[in-house]
Amino acid sequence: MLVDLDGDPDVAALIPTMGRHPDRLAACLRSLESQRSDLRIAIVCILNSSESELPALPAPLPATVTIERPGINLGWSGALSFGRSRTKAPLLWLVQDDMVVDDECLSELVAVLNDRPDLAMVAPIVVHDGVVPAGSCGGVLSEGIDTADFGMDHWLPAEDVPISELDLDDLTELDYVPSRGTLIRAGVWDAVGGMDPAYYPVQWADVDLCTAVRRAGYDFSLVRKATVEHAGMGSTPGYFAVFLGQLHRVRFAEKWFGGGVPVSIIDPGVATDLVGTVAVQATTKLSLLAAHVDQELKAAAAARAESARLRVELVRANEQLSGVLWSRSWRATAPLRRLGGAVRSVQRLRGKVDPSG
Repeated sequence: MLVDLDGDPDVAALIPTMGRHPDRLAACLRSLESQRSDLRIAIVCILNSSESELPALPAPLPATVTIERPGINLGWSGALSFGRSRTKAPLLWLVQDDMVVDDECLSELVAVLNDRPDLAMVAPIVVHDGVVPAGSCGGVLSEGIDTADFGMDHWLPAEDVPISELDLDDLTELDYVPSRGTLIRAGVWDAVGGMDPAYYPVQWADVDLCTAVRRAGYDFSLVRKATVEHAGMGSTPGYFAVFLGQLHRVRFAEKWFGGGVPVSIIDPGVATDLVGTVAVQATTKLSLLAAHVDQELKAAAAARAESARLRVELVRANEQLSGVLWSRSWRATAPLRRLGGAVRSVQRLRGKVDPSG
């Protein structure tokens, strides 16, 4: 059942959101309300936007939902850490605002976590119309540690597969599970330092968390009976996600297999309020830039698609014309077309001759 943060919750569902898709967030909240569980669930929405961006929220919100407004886009990791600081719940549920969880999802996750003390966290399986999309269960890191080549060797499952045919034994080699609906013990979260907010705003943070959990001596697992639907890329433009993926891939390799990553130190002489103002402006303008360029790219893609459509139409028209020109009926009527042309020529000549002359 749903409780507020002061109601001694067993689970805190943390939902970072930029408030750009209130319909998706509303569907997400409804699915959390519908959980068939005796656990006390507190829902915390962290608005990842500055006040100037005017996030839109679905109305009405459940009375027990807590809205946190940090006043700045903290990114996925930062927002989750901020949300964790607001609760003492022993379990943290990492929920994306563009996902819908099955009614039994939480119960199934908790059941597996209770049975396996070696597990730090458990994750549901993404299912669309009974099918698990390719690559949605997580990935396996490449064996080399050269930052130039290091990355995700492959994702699982290799192709779309009905959930009834999904072989979980094949998924034991996973080096990470995506953080969409993942349930993690708060104590382990604290022990490993939570998600690294330097993976800002998204990409590779969940890989980093899974690696930290394993290094701390714990493990993670997928739960077949816990399922969710996930829209994907609800807040991050596709091109930006690719860019961040490449950038953070190198950071991950340097952090875990290289000499570590340098820590940025701000001069103590810089006033805290100045740092805060600049940070808010930077994140706001970054968000606006990403949205603007994404619109430009979509417009360019639409123009290319229209150009391609016109080329296809032209080719089709040429093929049809060629077929007509080479048809038997066209050749058979050629004398008549020539006679018609001669008649029109005579008529034009007559029109140019003065009858009285």
